[in-house]
Formats: sequence, C-alpha cells, structure tokens
Amino acid sequence: MTTLTLDFSIEIYQILQQEANRLGKTPQAMVMDWVVRQLPDQSPLNSREQVRQCLKKAGLLTKLGSDLREIAESTSVTREEARSILDQVQVSTLSEIVLEQRGQKGPKGDSIQNRQSKI
Repeated sequence: MTTLTLDFSIEIYQILQQEANRLGKTPQAMVMDWVVRQLPDQSPLNSREQVRQCLKKAGLLTKLGSDLREIAESTSVTREEARSILDQVQVSTLSEIVLEQRGQKGPKGDSIQNRQSKI
C-alpha cells in the first residue's frame, strides 16, 4: 500500500474529525472512502461478470426478444421453483461432458483413446 500525506488546516481537520466521529470512522477512512468514490470504477469483476462482459463484446449475449419475454412473463413458475426442478434432474456438468468426450488423460497428457489408436 502507498502512503499519501495531506496537509489540512486545523479548522478543516477538526470538521473532518467531527464527521468521522459521528460516522464511527477515522479521518483517514473518511478521506480514503471519498477518494475511492471519486475514482472511476476499477473494481475487479467476478468470474460471472467477466464471462458476461466477454459474451456481450462478442455479440453472444443479448436481451430477450419480445416473443421470449412474453413467454417468460406469462409463466407462473418462479425462478426458485425452476431451480428446484432443475436440481432434481440428473444432468452432467459441462466439465463432465468434455471429459467424457475427450476421454481420460494418460500420464503424457494425451487421451488414452488416442494412444490406443496409435498402437
């Protein structure tokens, strides 16, 4: 972390100290919060947001069309009910499907199926 030194007049620092006390913070935390709010958003995206951003840039993430929106709005199933129904279905994850299609990896990194076909 980098240190930044600020010089305040006694009057300004007293006002800052009073406001910090009122909010239960230190003057340093008050100034840090203010500086962070003034900067453009640089927060790292979580993995879900990174995927959404990449899909959007590639044109693969769009809003629902009016016909699909009508269907979604007319259903009586809540998101939680749909999640519960889907959780009861035995479906392979994408990772499991990829591993199944690729075959097991041997010690050299190639698939056991490929090694057997080379013999």
